[in-house]
Amino acid sequence: MRPADETRQFIKNASINSNPEVNEAVLKELLNEMDKSKSMPCSARQPNIWRIIMKSPVTKLAAAVVLIVGVVIFSLIVSPGVTFADVIKPLFEAKTFAYDLLVGGEGGPVARDHVSGNRIRRTMSTGPNIVLIIDADAAKLLRLDTAGKTAALVDIAGPLEKHARDYIAFVRETIERLMADPNFEPKEQFQRQIDGRKAIVYSLGNDRERITILADAETGALVQIELEWGREICILKNFEFNIPISENQISLDPPAGYTMRRTQMDFSKLSEKDLIESLRVWAKYLRDGTFPPQLLKQEYIKQIPLFRQKIGGLSIPDAEKEQLGNYFIQGMMFIQILNEMEWHYAGAGVKLGDAETAIVWYRPEGSETYRVIYGDLSVKDVSEENLPK
Repeated sequence: MRPADETRQFIKNASINSNPEVNEAVLKELLNEMDKSKSMPCSARQPNIWRIIMKSPVTKLAAAVVLIVGVVIFSLIVSPGVTFADVIKPLFEAKTFAYDLLVGGEGGPVARDHVSGNRIRRTMSTGPNIVLIIDADAAKLLRLDTAGKTAALVDIAGPLEKHARDYIAFVRETIERLMADPNFEPKEQFQRQIDGRKAIVYSLGNDRERITILADAETGALVQIELEWGREICILKNFEFNIPISENQISLDPPAGYTMRRTQMDFSKLSEKDLIESLRVWAKYLRDGTFPPQLLKQEYIKQIPLFRQKIGGLSIPDAEKEQLGNYFIQGMMFIQILNEMEWHYAGAGVKLGDAETAIVWYRPEGSETYRVIYGDLSVKDVSEENLPK
């Protein structure tokens, strides 16, 4: 129920011990004042309840009776002066910033991003000795292993390139696109408690792509941003704006003392094979012969410590271990491409080698048929009417 509707319901149910005609007149004037305030700027929507009550002879008679009701109504309908423009201002004005990134929402893996321009320095809780430097302009990613003092430069041009932008840039672009529509009106939908404080909630977008922005109800300070696109969910919180970030922190040149390694990882040519081989890694090395319960980016990230343990213990050449790692990560990245298509996963508990059970199916852009991957990791083109039920 919207705040105005809640207010009307409160008034309707209120018990006032005075003349019924007087009650009706008082409440009618209060509601009229509420309706008038809708057309006013947010910062001006702070009606003086006493002025409303005292402006007519009828309401003067009932002032003592309705004052307490007026105070309650005031607390329900008055905005503290926080506007959407106030909330998003630092997102557009800050030159540098940092935030915690929760992949998959609360309880998911946590990263800390430091952003300057189009460069991002990212550290993950699942791999604290791994640092990623992402250059969205150059479509390059530098992977630093701070424990082994090694570095690898990866090309992310191609299908993954647009996912290389930082999350704040995505939020900015989405807000700018929405606000270009003359009919767009960011609405304060409701309030909710978060981290022990009351927050104003703004929701933008549609069922396919949604941004939810939470701001402190008293100060307007940005508290949290929730991003949903396709099946991917991320939360940004614990913001810092205009913090010092040196060029060395975001440079694609490895720090002194690091050894540059060649890598076979290539995000510029992600394909179905990457997904298939990552599913093989899941079943053969991480799940004792069965496929994972969910095929989501956050599930991959959660399993990185287990992956290192399992693959690191194999008696195979290092080059083969690296190839398995490449397949695992590239398969995770291919899911971001799947999120732009119609796709389904039904592999939970299915055993590797089950040729009868479909575990993944998706329809490539422009295709009339679906690609269906089975439990033995074979692939077939299937018409829509013959898809698994």
